[in-house]
Parts: sequence; structure tokens; C-alpha cells
Amino acid sequence: SGWSGGVGVQAMEEVWTTDESDSEVSEWHKARQNLLRRADDVFDDVKAEFKEVPLVVGRFAEWRKKQSKSYRDAWASLSLPRVLSPYVRRQILGWDPLEDGTSVEHMPWVGELFSGEDDDDDEVIPKLVEQVVVPRVSEVIRDGWDPMSVSSTGRAVGMLQDVVVYVLDTAPQVVKEMQDTVVSCLTSEFRRQDASLALAG
Repeated sequence: SGWSGGVGVQAMEEVWTTDESDSEVSEWHKARQNLLRRADDVFDDVKAEFKEVPLVVGRFAEWRKKQSKSYRDAWASLSLPRVLSPYVRRQILGWDPLEDGTSVEHMPWVGELFSGEDDDDDEVIPKLVEQVVVPRVSEVIRDGWDPMSVSSTGRAVGMLQDVVVYVLDTAPQVVKEMQDTVVSCLTSEFRRQDASLALAG
């Protein structure tokens, strides 16, 4: 998976057994930091005026202001989420909702979008949540959530509630897919527990 380097740190540490050495744990952290550094390199060749979210949003705002008909005819507002998705994906690559609990509202890219001059497209943020944040959340649930942990489950519930607000009305199928992911994880955990009890008996 493209997000494999961003699996929740705390969730990963909870499943490590005593067989893992300190050096192995250290190597995992180094590999994760290396992934984040490599992600930064992706934007090395991008022109300065397009390196940050506010700069891109500003270009679209200028286009809309100076050539509104051309902007509408090109359906530019519909393409903006796709244009911004690599920037958002980079920003949330190191996001660990099961550890730090940062909400979507407090993510840097959301503030950067709100700061865009004359940005009146209310669909940009929900679309980016649907296209970029939801896949990340689903992966965290699959790979990092421990249903047997009260703290992990509490953070997972908070994360899902936070994200659903943005997509419930516009993308109900996405909400259904996240629900299916949760059910699948619970079913797998119940089966593991049943198998353990059968062996113990």
C-alpha cells in the first residue's frame, strides 16, 4: 500500500512482542523518517510558485477573478481537489490519528484552503477528505486499530466521527465502505479470539 510507511506508531508498538529488540524498533523509526524525507523530494522539481497549497489556490482564485467565464467553462472548481490532492497526501503521510488525534479541521492544508483569497468553493475540502483522507483512515483502521484496546478503540471512534462529518451527505458510499472496514476488522478479531479460546480449552 502507498501508505504503509505511515501506520500508527503507537498501534504498531502495541503489537510488538518482547522478542523485538531495541535496535529493531529503532530501525523501524528510521525507515519511517526516511520515507517522509523521500516524500519531500517529490516536490523538489516543482516551480516555487506552485510548491504550497496557498500558492496553488491563489492561482485558481486569480483565474476566477480575472476570467470568470473561462474558469466556469473549464470546470476549474471541479479539478481543484485533484490538483491539490498530492499536496494533501504529502501533508498527511506522517499523520497518525490513532496516536496524536489531530482532527481534519486542524490539519495545515485545511487552514491553507480557508486562507485562499476569494475561495468560495465549499466542495473542495469534502472532496479532498473523500479522495485523500478517507483512504488513509481506512488503512489505519485495517493496519493499526486494536479492537481489544479501549484506548485504541476510543481514538478510532473519534477519528471516524471526525471524518464522516465531511462526507456523509456528499459521499454516503464512502461512509458505507468505512463501516465495512470496521466490521471486517471486528469479525477477524472475534475469530482470532475464538481460536485462542478453543486452543486454551
